[in-house]
Amino acid sequence: MAIRNVALARTLKTIGVRALPSLAETPVDQARPFLVGEGVVACSTCVALEPLLVFDTNRYYRDLGVSTRATRKDIKRAYLLLDGQSSTRLTYVASQLLDGEIRAAYDATPLGSLFLDDYVAAMLQKFGNVVDLAFSEDHDATRNQVAEPEVWGHYGWGTVVIDPDQMAAWREMLMSHLGDTTAGVRFAVGTHGFNEPWSVQKVGFVVVAFLRGGYDATPEVAKAAAARVQQLHDR
Repeated sequence: MAIRNVALARTLKTIGVRALPSLAETPVDQARPFLVGEGVVACSTCVALEPLLVFDTNRYYRDLGVSTRATRKDIKRAYLLLDGQSSTRLTYVASQLLDGEIRAAYDATPLGSLFLDDYVAAMLQKFGNVVDLAFSEDHDATRNQVAEPEVWGHYGWGTVVIDPDQMAAWREMLMSHLGDTTAGVRFAVGTHGFNEPWSVQKVGFVVVAFLRGGYDATPEVAKAAAARVQQLHDR
């Protein structure tokens, strides 16, 4: 709770103790979150690091008429609107994109390559191995591993002190709760300098889970924050 007694606040200030402000008492110059660092900011539960560009090499997204950022709900809606049940191709494409693990690997396919699926395999069987595959049998062991970035960017809010280790642990805790329940939730993490232990806000189009600097988050806190991330992401 923020200190509202003026005399007590002055006494604490004299001895070097400063109370953290609440979100409601945030000064105007600290009222907006800001980006710290030049690394990757957002992560996703469908890929450890969401690619900045998805090349849609096998036309999955184009066939369904959805964005590469489409949610599971968007994919299901498009499938129904296109009467996908009557199309073997659309049924296959929808099933591929609704599988979080497969979608992660597909989205990471580089430009100029093809993702090895049933259709590509049939083409290879018919014409021979004449195309560059993003994932061959030699890469099966690593096809679903997406490299973590060397540098992460984070958000700051009411503080300029960001602890990368705290942010890494916070991100991992949130991923553990979100990853068990859904796929494709994109979010970022940040540090705030307010009294509340955590806060989840939308910064532009990105859902950001803030944790108070120096606060050791518990599994219960991470679970509550993850639920809020999910709620804002689905809006």
